[in-house]
Amino acid sequence: MLQPIKILLADNDEDDRELIGEALNAIGIEDKYTYVESGFNVLQYLEAIHSENEFPALIVLDLVMPILSGLDTLKILKADKRYRDIPVIIFSGSDNEHDILDVLNAGAAAYFKKPPEFSAYESIARKLYGYSTTGMSNAIS
Repeated sequence: MLQPIKILLADNDEDDRELIGEALNAIGIEDKYTYVESGFNVLQYLEAIHSENEFPALIVLDLVMPILSGLDTLKILKADKRYRDIPVIIFSGSDNEHDILDVLNAGAAAYFKKPPEFSAYESIARKLYGYSTTGMSNAIS
């Protein structure tokens, strides 16, 4: 049985949210994640939490989102002492090396490119679970 965790997923694309949600469910961590649609919503969600014990174990950000991008959200999170120790993963459709280096240099624990087929999502879901329990850092997949 997998250890209980909380994951906060931010992606403005409903299909992408559903795919990663299905993959998380497939590995047995259903109902352990929350969706929001933008980096701005990530900050709102975190601000509403009154105890650090309630913070998510992992935050997963899409790179391109309205209002506040994944990179901008990451920078804000890493600059705030309340949130800087929460591992943040960027999960994006971009494979641009500049984007990858920017987020890793800004403090992302890892960068995963969204795969073209669902079968690869389950593998990524397992890696996300690993990051949420170990806080590993600076990996690219």
